[in-house]
Amino acid sequence: MDDSPALRVDGVTVEFGSLRAVDDVSLACRAGEVYALVGENGAGKTTLMNVIAGVVRSTRGSISVAGRPLPVGDTRAALQAGVGMVRQHHTLIPSRTVAENIVLGHEPRRGIFYDRRRAAELVAGLSSRFALPIDPNAVVADLPVGLKQRVELLKVLSWDVRIVILDEPTAVLPPDEASRLLDVMRGLAAEGRTVLFISHKLKEVVSVSDRVGVLRAGRLVAESAIVETSIPELASRMIGEDAAAAGAFLGVDEGAAARSARAGAGTPVLAVEALRVTDADGKQCVDGVDLDVAAGEITAIVGVEGNGQAEFMEAIAGIRDVASGRVSIGGTDVTGLDVEARRQGYLAHIPEDRLFNGACVSLSLRDNLILGFHREPRFRTGPFFRAEALRAFARGLVGAFDIRARYLDQPIGELSGGNIQRAIVARESTHDVPLVLVAQPTRGVDIRAMATIHARLRELAAAGRAVLLVTSDLDEALALSHRIAVFFRGRILLGGETREIGRERIGLAMSGALGT
Repeated sequence: MDDSPALRVDGVTVEFGSLRAVDDVSLACRAGEVYALVGENGAGKTTLMNVIAGVVRSTRGSISVAGRPLPVGDTRAALQAGVGMVRQHHTLIPSRTVAENIVLGHEPRRGIFYDRRRAAELVAGLSSRFALPIDPNAVVADLPVGLKQRVELLKVLSWDVRIVILDEPTAVLPPDEASRLLDVMRGLAAEGRTVLFISHKLKEVVSVSDRVGVLRAGRLVAESAIVETSIPELASRMIGEDAAAAGAFLGVDEGAAARSARAGAGTPVLAVEALRVTDADGKQCVDGVDLDVAAGEITAIVGVEGNGQAEFMEAIAGIRDVASGRVSIGGTDVTGLDVEARRQGYLAHIPEDRLFNGACVSLSLRDNLILGFHREPRFRTGPFFRAEALRAFARGLVGAFDIRARYLDQPIGELSGGNIQRAIVARESTHDVPLVLVAQPTRGVDIRAMATIHARLRELAAAGRAVLLVTSDLDEALALSHRIAVFFRGRILLGGETREIGRERIGLAMSGALGT
């Protein structure tokens, strides 16, 4: 490995008004190296990477690539200098094809016209080279979240960048695809590229990276070779507590929920009967599924993304129409009720896409926290809102869930992804309803937030709620669930008590190897 720095960051500071998001950070990365950056949500990781990628202009400091100064605040200049970033939240154009998104900004042309055929060939070549299969002609809006992330990566690689920045690259991926992406990262490094990645999954950090840096409150507080550290040490450095206390935040105790008593187990809260759901093209994506969730129980649904579990949850929530079958909550048939009616007295919903379905990014944190509660008499005097009551309610949720924001009226879109997720979990888990639907609750959040969210889901079950959880994190499913169901091609291929189903059988079912 070449020891000369491919990337050098010298004294970079970023200030937003009185907030110092990045505080005098210096680091150097070599060609052929995988460098991981870890820290709590809001520690400054994404801001620092955005500075390197030209998205954010630093207040002070400098960046050089292969010894040459990098212009600040210029994404195209960064790309041309060989720096590309795959962001945590997608920046694709939904109505365009995969190929159109990937070649955007450097489109192949035939004369003055866009060469659609050559674009598809270029994408097919990239897809094959980096072992990231994708249909160049697919419309992005029709792709599941995991494939959208794959498009984002190919889009960056199409510029032949030498420095690849990945912000939570496996957050949207099931275990097999996450493992494949880690292999891709090692392959990029083996070609002499530099890979920087942000992750909250410390198992992945220690498995794939060469070096790791820890950010806390905007400062680089530790940096070491991966062979010289461990998961408990990294956790301790991230949250500023001793290693023993930090270990508790990792929050993965496989089978813990299965060993615990289930209050009211056997009393059905959710009953789904022969449910069939079709997509926009009329293709069946949920194929006659039966599922019950009892009071006091967490049932987890796992599966490779795109096997119908997302559509299944949306149908229960009322977001997606049901082709046939029945959904009952607490003995009441809710199949014909709309979203608002289901939320009024039947269910709460923590959706998979926190920005599109979970939050209104143009509204303040306070307004997002009170959505769904704002019509309650305790917050109104006649037709008028009781502003102080609303603020007190929002302040209570901010304190209880450790939501980190500068002020209550800060637009929620300005918060880190983990803090947006905390806000959605806080709001939805406060609803006094018998059923809580939860999709990918800890995707892209730090270990402290993960522990907070896991604890809240366990509290809901202990209080007699029924919790239906969809997650691509098998560790999470095994740690939280009393029962587990594996979705494959729109059906439940394997289901039962979590303690009776081994990890190996779940993995086989997720791949369809148990048969349909």
